[in-house]
Amino acid sequence: MLDHANIDAMVEMGRQALEVGPADRCLLILPLFHVNGIVVSVLLPLLVGASVVIAGRFDPRTFFDLVEQERPTFFSAVPTIYSMLAALPDHVRPDTSSLRFGVCGAAPASAELLTRFESRYGFPLIEGYGLSEGTCGSTINPVNGPRRAGTVGLPFPGQEIRILGADGSEVTPGKDGPSTPRAI
Repeated sequence: MLDHANIDAMVEMGRQALEVGPADRCLLILPLFHVNGIVVSVLLPLLVGASVVIAGRFDPRTFFDLVEQERPTFFSAVPTIYSMLAALPDHVRPDTSSLRFGVCGAAPASAELLTRFESRYGFPLIEGYGLSEGTCGSTINPVNGPRRAGTVGLPFPGQEIRILGADGSEVTPGKDGPSTPRAI
C-alpha cells in the first residue's frame, strides 16, 4: 500500500530530478490506473503548481497535433509509444519546441530508438526505472547533464541503490552484477 507520505516523497524526488516547476505543462497520455500516469503526469505537476492537459486515447497520428495545440513542456510514455511515434512517415516534422523532455519508463528502450527519436524530434528522452511498489521511480537519467541512452540512470534524490552479486555481497562500482536481478 502506498500512503500519502510515499506520494509526497516521490513528488519531491521527481520535482528535483526532472526540474519541474510552475511554468511547466504536462501532457497526460498514459492510463491513470498505472502509478507512472498518476504520479509523474498528474500529481507531480499539480503539486508543484504546473498544469496538466489530459489527452484522450493515445493516437500516434494525432499526438503531435495535440503537442502543437497544447504546448506541453514534458510528457511521460512507454517505449511502445516512442516506437510508434518514431515510425511515423518521414515527412511528419511537428513543432516540438515547447517540449523540454519526454520521460521514458515502464519497459526497456533500446539506445538506438532513443537516439533516433531525439535526433528526429529535437527533445531528449529521459529514461528511468522503478516499480509501482516503490511509488514509481528509483532511478532516472539527468534532464541536464550527461545521459547514457539505454541505461536506467542514477538514483532519484533521496534514494540509495546497491548492486549485489549472486552471493549477496555488494558489487563495487564499474563491475557487473548478476544477470538475473532479484529483489531484497
